[in-house]
Order: sequence, then structure tokens, then C-alpha cells
Amino acid sequence: MEKKKNRIDWAIIGSIVGIIIGIPLFILFISLSFKMCLNDLGKHKLDYVSGDLLYAYNNANTKETVSITGISEEGAKKEHIYFPSEIEGLPVTGVYKFIVGKVFSCKWNNAVCKKIYMQKNFDVEYAYLSKCEKLQKILVIEVDINESVGWDCALYEYGGYVANDILEILKSNAKEVFYKKALPANISYNYNYEDSENYGVYFIDDCDYGNKIEYIPANPTREGYTFDGWYKEPECINKWNFESDTLPEEVKEVNENNEEEVKFQETKLYAKWNH
Repeated sequence: MEKKKNRIDWAIIGSIVGIIIGIPLFILFISLSFKMCLNDLGKHKLDYVSGDLLYAYNNANTKETVSITGISEEGAKKEHIYFPSEIEGLPVTGVYKFIVGKVFSCKWNNAVCKKIYMQKNFDVEYAYLSKCEKLQKILVIEVDINESVGWDCALYEYGGYVANDILEILKSNAKEVFYKKALPANISYNYNYEDSENYGVYFIDDCDYGNKIEYIPANPTREGYTFDGWYKEPECINKWNFESDTLPEEVKEVNENNEEEVKFQETKLYAKWNH
């Protein structure tokens, strides 16, 4: 009986020692894990500023690509914001906030933004832009006709616009299922030389008929040439005056359903190049 009692005592003592040693080790493990998680969280959470935009690295270790995570204090004061295809020389993959495997809405800092011009059809959903309360239109300049749409929010929650010529190409290439909600932009800026990229379209906009163009895009570039302004015809005879020229007045017409609607009228502007 004494022998059995000794075994029981040693078992109890062993359990107590295990608990005494195990609890601190467990606490240490949890603390280290939590610290590593916070460090990783901090890497992804950090927003960098580039002009009007906030951005973050998609992978804080490799720093190969970035995503747009919101609007800077400077950008929050502007009604027109441009989303480039590159920031600090790195490709932009989308518009979202990525933190340790989760996606959050972007920072908009009480932005007054009404239009966003996207260079490409970035990966973006409504939730990412929902805090930009005054946003009315999203204009996508370059659209890959071989891929499905990535800007669902532009098509279904806002006015999603592409160049009229490109929209016709999309529809003719059996992409209407993706782009049936897209709208034609009523202003297009054209490179105006053969074999130019993006089907010849440099920039697009959509403004109220009878009004002036409010936002003037950055000047295009062409190797070996200097840009000499935007003109009303390909021959570059009459220069567009942004201070006084206006879009054509609104015209209404009756459609095939016997409903009155605003007639689409496109204003095309052409770049002049000096060699």
C-alpha cells in the first residue's frame, strides 16, 4: 500500500511541476505569436502617400506590387481623382485595403470626389468605395477585351463609363455579358497617330451637355514629338479652348419603345504633335 501511495504522490507532483513550467511557456508562446501578428498587421496596415492617393504594398516583404487604399488629405479636397496603373514605378493591382488576409474599405477622409478616372479596369468592388459618399461616376480608360470585368462597382453601383469606340469593340467581341451595364463616355481624347495604344484613346470623360469640360488630363507623350494641345478635328485646325468651349446642347429623342431619352453625342478631341 505504501508503494502505491508513493506512486500517486509522484504523479501529483509531476502534474504540478508540469503546470508550473507549462503555463509560462504557453504565455510566452501566445505573446510571441501575438507580437508577430501585430508586426505583420503593421506591415500591411501602413499607408504610404503618393500625391492624391494612399497606397500599400500587397506583400510587405517583396514590395513588387501595390494597391490603392484611399485618398490623401490633398486628394480629399479634389472632385476629380486619377488612379494610375503604376505608383512609384510599381504596378497597381486593385483598389482595396489588405490586412492579414482580410479586405477592408478604403480611407476617404471626407473626400469631395465626384469622379474617379481609372487607367485600367482594376480589381475593385462597391465596398471599397462606399465611404466616398459623393462619388457619381467611374471612368475606365483602358479595358482588356480578353478579360472579364473587374470593376463591378463601376457598372452596378455607379455610372461606369468607357470610350464609346471601345465599348462597341467589347460588344462585338462577345463581351456584352460583362459590359451590358457600361455607358459610353461623351468625351474622348485621342492620340491621333497610327498604331497608338488603347485603340487610339488617351483619356475619356463624361460631362453634362452644354457645359464646359472641368477636368483637363495630363498632357500625353510621344517619343520624338512634342504635344501642342487638343483640337476639334484630326487635322488639328481649331484648338479646343477649355475656358470657353462647351459640349453640344442636350438633345432628346424618342426611342423604339416610344420613350423620350437624351441623345448620345460624343465630343472627340485630337492631339496635335510637332516633330
